[in-house]
Amino acid sequence: MTYKLRSVEYPEWEVSIESGPFYIGRGAENDLVPRSQSVSRKHALIEVQNGVPVVTDLNSGTGTFVNGQRIQRTFLKTGDQIGFGDTQWFLEESLTPIPGAEAGMQPPPYGIQQPTLQTGTEPSKRGRRRLPAWVLWGGGVALVILAAIIIIGGLLLSKNKGLKSTEATAQAQAASSTAAGSITATVQARATEAVQVFSTNMAEAEATATAAAASTLAAESIITSTAQVEQAAFTATAQAISTATAQAYLTQTIPLPTVIVQTGQWPVILSDSFEDNHNNWRVSKEETEWATTSQVIENGVYHWEMKAKRAMDIWSTINVASDEVFSLSVRTKVDPNMIYGSYGLVFHYQDKDNFYIFKLDGEGRYIVQVQVNGKWKDILAWRQASAIKTDGENTLTVVAQGDQYAFYINEQFVGQAKDTAFTGGQTGLILYVNDSGEAVSVDFDDFVMRVP
Repeated sequence: MTYKLRSVEYPEWEVSIESGPFYIGRGAENDLVPRSQSVSRKHALIEVQNGVPVVTDLNSGTGTFVNGQRIQRTFLKTGDQIGFGDTQWFLEESLTPIPGAEAGMQPPPYGIQQPTLQTGTEPSKRGRRRLPAWVLWGGGVALVILAAIIIIGGLLLSKNKGLKSTEATAQAQAASSTAAGSITATVQARATEAVQVFSTNMAEAEATATAAAASTLAAESIITSTAQVEQAAFTATAQAISTATAQAYLTQTIPLPTVIVQTGQWPVILSDSFEDNHNNWRVSKEETEWATTSQVIENGVYHWEMKAKRAMDIWSTINVASDEVFSLSVRTKVDPNMIYGSYGLVFHYQDKDNFYIFKLDGEGRYIVQVQVNGKWKDILAWRQASAIKTDGENTLTVVAQGDQYAFYINEQFVGQAKDTAFTGGQTGLILYVNDSGEAVSVDFDDFVMRVP
């Protein structure tokens, strides 16, 4: 028995699985090359062992899933739905060879894209609308009847002469006209009804689309207004308490995100422009079984590079405590075309298994996470932020008041959170690569810590 993978997005795209190793990944050397940036260069492997297919994840960045469950290695059966990144495939039996489905078969061209569906909507139907079948049937019947009438009229003409022939002809023509008129009127009425139904459906569709658009605009307006109100409250609070001591500040009950005050007036306890390494940042160039890394201070920046052999991160911290109330910021610069990396701030660092991070990636998104005893939890999951600049230069800021946090990108408020995992601890920087074989780099500058 042989097997094949069929794309859920493009059902006509099938690829047969031979008995030997069958590799899936974004690299051109693989047997299956899904058209998605979420798929790693060498993502997964399928082997048929004693007639049973087995799938193995090759330390991919986004994971391999079978029927919705993330796996490292598992047996497969016919009908299983397998996910590589955000692409989905059905495993099916291949009883006969698939024409053109030899290993290495390419997917539909880039110009063909799967439509993106919003929640609560159906995919649009492609192609021209056809007339209902009964309209075509009615027209055919009308033609048959007309032909029959004409033939009968001819027979009557051949059998009758003179006035009788004339009368028969007139009667046949009258009958023909009456029948044709009746049928034509019926067909026209049906056609008119069909057009009216079509017009009504189109009007309903347009009304639905208009309502959806209005709902979207209303939601955007509410979000924008809420952010403006929060920012205004934040600024007002800042003017009132910017000169308070940390102890007095903590005793106040201040709703988020008003914990972000005008921190520019707070005293600076650390400012590093990386002209030298007086703060004892990690500086090294290493090559391990997992990655090649470089962290150097030169030309007034802290320059990091990493080429990983699997998804992994590196970080560096310094012995400057992130107490209960602080403002921490850093200026960053990356290649605008970077996709497979993320970078940012570390705070409340206790040890390698316990700390917070605030990061950006190359797709205009940010995330806030905490690691507790080696297990990661999203505080603010990946989300888009219009404040992120597309030229690759961005400033990240986190301000804390006890267990309350607010986050800024380029001095624009983007999110707020409350978490009680840690207080105190060191501060630092982090770089993460989410795909094996990819190289990323980042420049850090103007690392600043302030306290009230």
